[in-house]
Amino acid sequence: MSSRCLNSCLRTLKVAGAGSRRPAASVSRRIPATARYYGQGAALASRPSRDSEAVLQDPQERYQKQRTRKERVDEREDDLGVFGSEQPQSQVESSQRLAGHLNDLFQPLKFPPDLAHRILTHTGHVAAKYGANAGLTFTGRRVMECYLNLFLTGSKELNATHDVSDITERALHPKLLGEQLGTRWNFNKVLQWTPALSRAELEAATDPEAVVRRIGLFKVQGDAVAATLGGIYFQFGGSVAHRVFHTRMLPHLLVRGGLPPAFHEEVATVAKRMGGPMGNLLHPSGKSEPTDAPASSS
Repeated sequence: MSSRCLNSCLRTLKVAGAGSRRPAASVSRRIPATARYYGQGAALASRPSRDSEAVLQDPQERYQKQRTRKERVDEREDDLGVFGSEQPQSQVESSQRLAGHLNDLFQPLKFPPDLAHRILTHTGHVAAKYGANAGLTFTGRRVMECYLNLFLTGSKELNATHDVSDITERALHPKLLGEQLGTRWNFNKVLQWTPALSRAELEAATDPEAVVRRIGLFKVQGDAVAATLGGIYFQFGGSVAHRVFHTRMLPHLLVRGGLPPAFHEEVATVAKRMGGPMGNLLHPSGKSEPTDAPASSS
């Protein structure tokens, strides 16, 4: 008796459940899509608009939301001291010292202290929060590759056996730039970076050159060399950067592993035509009287 009652109840529940689903499905089919669309629109319209929310907001909060992203980013960078307004006095003096070093190297160019700081500060240094050289390094490498490719493709010594891409990659290798140019420019004395080696370990080393190579000094100096040209390109223009490349950089890459010997004579000729290593960087031929003043964007 109990089993028959249980089976009867189960059949009743199944029929009831199936019957309860059919009306819901049929009701959804009976509602046209247009009606559902306008119904959703009416529901959204009943909510308070953004304008009404803005009226209820505090005026300062509304101002913060209405500002552009660039304005917010610029304000944040200024708070961090990137533009020198909030930098401590010790950091300001350090930037001025770095600017003096670059000014002596590339006379008569005058580097703003904040630009000199970005050129000679590695991203791993504590002062990188005021600006580092990663972006300028990227730009400088593109500029160097452009100038060297233009020189090679226009050279009378170029022939079918030369691979321009391979020559450019070897001649502008960061370690080669750091060893030949960074060391010549005494970047090892002014560059702000944090080596993965303690001072005691460095002083106790029996082979300092091997230690220098192991800790990556030449690579870091090479990045600073590229950042230097990138900073010159941005601050003083492409024509000045072009003269720096041909008179202060390329002549020192005529070494083993650098530019092939076939191009050495032409490199010297171009450098001499632009004024040589002591020529005026603000004059097309390196004369004493400048004809194109640098763009001031300090």
